[in-house]
Amino acid sequence: IRNGDAALGLVMNNMARPGIEVETLGHTELICILPEGHRLAEREHINFSDLQEETLISYRAGTYPGRILLSAAAAEKQMFNPAIEIDISLTALPFVRDGYGVAVVDGLLPWDQFPGLIRKPLSHKAMVPIALLTSRDRPLTGSHLAMRDNIRDACASVLAKAEDLNR
Repeated sequence: IRNGDAALGLVMNNMARPGIEVETLGHTELICILPEGHRLAEREHINFSDLQEETLISYRAGTYPGRILLSAAAAEKQMFNPAIEIDISLTALPFVRDGYGVAVVDGLLPWDQFPGLIRKPLSHKAMVPIALLTSRDRPLTGSHLAMRDNIRDACASVLAKAEDLNR
């Protein structure tokens, strides 16, 4: 966006950036995804202590969601050290489904619709912001304005559905 390669961006990070307009669209909960039949599948909530002996799939520690998870684990006096690091939550799907580990990812995707996966909330609720990024220096074109409005609407819908699933 800063270089003009893209007019809009959607990220899980609402921190200020030079030359970038940051509009927080909402927040989503970070959750645990397990393969069916996993030893933790019957638990109501997942603690970070439950994950210490698991192969963990999650965001890199240097990312905003990774830092939030590191802090949440530390609050439970536990480690957060993913063995398989991802940038996009969907990347975790085949790893979990094929039994390589368990994932801690955002709750935006309809995880329950993927065969072989079970979604569980974390005991220590951790939230990440969803933010829309645009340039402060370049005005949006008409089509970009329409896209921005569609992104806002889609985000509101997806966040509402994710919140319902997390209740």
